[in-house]
Amino acid sequence: FSVINLDTSSFDAAQTTEVNGYFEDALTQELESVGLLPAGSTVTVTSILNGVVQYEIVTYADSSTDANTAVSQIQSSLSQTSTMASITSSVDTASSASSDPDLVSDMSTISVNSFSEGITTPPTSTSKVTTEGEFTVDNFDPSSFNAAQIEEAKDYFESTLTQELEDILPEGASVVVTGLGDDGSVQYEIHFYGTSSADSSTAITSINSSLSQTSTLTTISNTVQAESASSSTGIASSLSSVSIAQNTQVGTTGLTMTAAEEEETKAYFVAAITSSLGSDLPDGSVVTVTGIENGIVSYEITMNADSSEDASTAVASIETSLADASTLTAITASVASASSSSSNPTLVNAMSGVDVLSSTAGTTTESTVAKVMSDGQLTTNLSGLTPAEVTEASEYFEDAIAATLQAEGALPAGAFVAVTDIDSNGVVSYIITMYLPPGADNAVIVSGINSKLSSASTLAAISSAVASDASSSSSTITDLSSLDVTGFIRGESRGVSFKEWYPNWVASGSYCTNDGNQPPFMRESVNQGEYLFSTQKECCEQWFSYAQDCEGSSGDPNEERYFPLFSNGECSKKQVKHLEAYEQDRYDTLEECCSDRFSYSKEKCCDSPGMGGCTTSGEVVYLPDWRNNQCVVRSSDSLGTHEEEYANSSLSSCCSRFFDWPGSNCLESLS
Repeated sequence: FSVINLDTSSFDAAQTTEVNGYFEDALTQELESVGLLPAGSTVTVTSILNGVVQYEIVTYADSSTDANTAVSQIQSSLSQTSTMASITSSVDTASSASSDPDLVSDMSTISVNSFSEGITTPPTSTSKVTTEGEFTVDNFDPSSFNAAQIEEAKDYFESTLTQELEDILPEGASVVVTGLGDDGSVQYEIHFYGTSSADSSTAITSINSSLSQTSTLTTISNTVQAESASSSTGIASSLSSVSIAQNTQVGTTGLTMTAAEEEETKAYFVAAITSSLGSDLPDGSVVTVTGIENGIVSYEITMNADSSEDASTAVASIETSLADASTLTAITASVASASSSSSNPTLVNAMSGVDVLSSTAGTTTESTVAKVMSDGQLTTNLSGLTPAEVTEASEYFEDAIAATLQAEGALPAGAFVAVTDIDSNGVVSYIITMYLPPGADNAVIVSGINSKLSSASTLAAISSAVASDASSSSSTITDLSSLDVTGFIRGESRGVSFKEWYPNWVASGSYCTNDGNQPPFMRESVNQGEYLFSTQKECCEQWFSYAQDCEGSSGDPNEERYFPLFSNGECSKKQVKHLEAYEQDRYDTLEECCSDRFSYSKEKCCDSPGMGGCTTSGEVVYLPDWRNNQCVVRSSDSLGTHEEEYANSSLSSCCSRFFDWPGSNCLESLS
């Protein structure tokens, strides 16, 4: 601007700053009065020299097109004679009230007489963060206001709120009152341009803290009353006794999360989806949030089922539940509640207004896995629990066993624990169900679980977890506070295996099996081609071409075989067709089973109920057990043709022949 009668050459720094402020305010008021200054814009006078006022306007818009349009309109307005006259009048009025008489005199005859366009820099991208809020206002009913009265009332609240937050709002921030509710509510937005998420979040936290104070709300109410007393549209009486009772933070958009904040947010959604689906989610299901972008939360649910039909039913049930508004509301409430306790203020603000609006079903894929079940027992110092207490305590044990094994890396993803009983002596019986992918070493996984549960530290961790859960749940089972899990009894393992087929010279009545228990030497790369096969047929042709019953059967499926029950040190029997794939320790007689697996308590084993007792038939021989690097007892009458060449008359000759290396414990096999 070129300004007549403006000579600042004798002004000191304070006078210069004061005059700069008059022109900044005049420019801002003029452009705002005609609606040309976008929210968040700032006007700065950069210099006044030789009667020329130079200024800079930083403006924000949602697009480059909008920004360029705003610049064009501002320049057009400022070039108008009427606009320059209005700016002159505003500066004259403001300076006439100065406390500096010299400045009052020097500014009394100025006149803005011309405008020259300066340089407009190309638009650049920056951040925009918006936080929304709402005032609950008593003694305020705008339901009968016309359009002009509504705009005037909004202006009063807007200017008052801006004034009250002036020391908190970052440069470039702006307050916009967006609506008045018929119930007297006032909706507003605060926009932050060009500030980091951290700085915006800090400001939002300070704003919410200030607006939660009764004194702040009272000040805003009083200022609105005072400013509206001179209303030009006749709403003074409607605002004369307004009282803001409460401020509510509605939500915040535009905050950018760090990688750590995104991971924390994902965890909130995982927990919310899991809890909200409840019984629609099959046991052992795993919910994973794979991404959060542009308000879209992408997730996967991995579940296990015993058949394709069961899987399809579960998927349909989940999709139906997630399409229900009540489920989405539950997810919203869970995420909001959990995130409100975050120690990260940026995350608290970003999640404050989260609202799950809809769910879109994605794709469903299905693959075949092995279902493996492993049971066992834990001995404890509990006794005499009532049925209701057994039910309650079972839940604590299920959670504790699962959490402890997961923490120790022994429990695969998707596995779950079910406690089937807690007897009067405090013995906890459980079943662990796992769904394992093809190629997983089922035997090693089960062995790893049993190994962990055999550890005193694992049992102590389970004891502690049960006691802690019971305490936090205010359980009335007093014995749980001093729970001591004293021991572990291995049970049975059963399931399906997808391991390679190999010649099994150990298990009675078996030729080729795929139970994953092949001896270590067969797994060595130099031996795999000779001992491991992708089909049973290939294995049989290589090793048992003479045996017509090798492929597809191990003899008469109705024949009975004895197998060990490790949970109680006994042997039982089943028809071959009913034996599980993992029940590979099969014997023709009770004598063989007890001698091989329970030699240390053979007498007790031979008395296994309903088994008829041990009877020795044929000559006792010893066969190599490559799986355990030991020798086992067999009856010569029970040997298959393929086993005869491996039979030995004594334990020492068997060990010397097959396991003669330093450190071998073969001779302790039957001790």
